[in-house]
Amino acid sequence: MKITIFMAVFLIIFGCAKKAENDETGTQAETIKEFDSSDSLGRIKADGAGDSNFGSFAVSSGDALYIRTDRGIEKIEKGSKKAKLIHKSSEADMLLVSDGIVYFSEKDSVFRINGDKAEKIFDRHSVKDAADFGDIEDFAVSGMRLYAKSGSYLAEFRHDIRTVTKVYENIGLFAVKGNEMIYTTADRNDIIRHMRVDTGEKTEGVIALSEPFDALYDFDGGFAFKTERGGLYCISRWYALVNSFNLPQNAEELKVLSYGARLFAAVKTSGGVSLYSLDENGSASLVLEGINAASAADCALAGDTLYYLSRASGRVEKAQLKN
Repeated sequence: MKITIFMAVFLIIFGCAKKAENDETGTQAETIKEFDSSDSLGRIKADGAGDSNFGSFAVSSGDALYIRTDRGIEKIEKGSKKAKLIHKSSEADMLLVSDGIVYFSEKDSVFRINGDKAEKIFDRHSVKDAADFGDIEDFAVSGMRLYAKSGSYLAEFRHDIRTVTKVYENIGLFAVKGNEMIYTTADRNDIIRHMRVDTGEKTEGVIALSEPFDALYDFDGGFAFKTERGGLYCISRWYALVNSFNLPQNAEELKVLSYGARLFAAVKTSGGVSLYSLDENGSASLVLEGINAASAADCALAGDTLYYLSRASGRVEKAQLKN
């Protein structure tokens, strides 16, 4: 069953009115001083990257920590306190982890990290059907498909055969999960649309709001979206239900983090940054409370470990999630 515009608006209004019922079983985890931002590591770009889906840290499946600094992309092996510069560039931008592999963008290109090397797998010259395709503003990886957005163009690139297979036009925000994509038009207006990327079948007006969207996300429960006013909502599979996540109302900053198919919200309040595990029913369970992070944006997950930039020490520290 596909949700109607009227139903979506009603459900979201109802979700906003729900009393917050956060699971308070989360426990303050002891932070472990791990990596020192000294001469062995460049200045961490703590302002976050271009799009709200990205931050300054990424963790590979081998538990190596990759950090975006003013020197480029630096790597710290698990158990080491020394950083290794693997890609020198002051313009390295958005870090992304997909299936344990780390990717990043730089101007009009996307790179894939393999051990200590960064391999360019896509650039603007790969797109033959859009002459004004320029610097990459957003990108995503789903299996063998890489999606790179520039302006209102979205290029679908098969990185196993190094070929652009489709170019979509008039795309704003987007999120991809398997063969399904949700997206907005280039003006980021108040409508979310749905498409099957394998068949091209489209569903118009799946979700409608009275305010613009800020970001779209995919996770094991379906999709989620954030609005410009800071509201965070989930869309369950097949668009049968829209729920507002029951997160604290006094959030100063909210950052959505993903690890594998799971989705988390890092919420900054006056008491620090707390981490909530999210599910498709709108439930937000507290798994880490009040860490002294510089911002919600500068966090990365690897299994049950959260890496973050400490506001107090200026170091990258880690904390264990508690259930």
